[in-house]
Amino acid sequence: MKKGFTLIELLAVLVLLSIIGLIAVPAISNILKTNGEKISESQKTLVEKAAKNWANANAFSLPGNSEEASITIESLKEEGYLENSDIKNIDDNSCVIIQNTSGKYTFTFEENC
Repeated sequence: MKKGFTLIELLAVLVLLSIIGLIAVPAISNILKTNGEKISESQKTLVEKAAKNWANANAFSLPGNSEEASITIESLKEEGYLENSDIKNIDDNSCVIIQNTSGKYTFTFEENC
């Protein structure tokens, strides 16, 4: 009696593994994409909070009524409001737009200002 697998058994295993791969790869890809988007959004929120902290310390630099100003990620890093380790996958040339509308300030992240 021979020991080992027949060609049919090996092909059946190969087909089953291929089916599992076809199901698993898109699911894993979707999970990675979703997590990447969540990380990106949380980093943008972190940058906006750093800009708010900068604004609290630099009230004299804030825009007047119905005006806007911006501060770059690079400036926030140079002034110590952000660390290099805090931000990944965001370009230093990106910025936060600070708008003054009727005395209320809004902070909006913008890529590649």
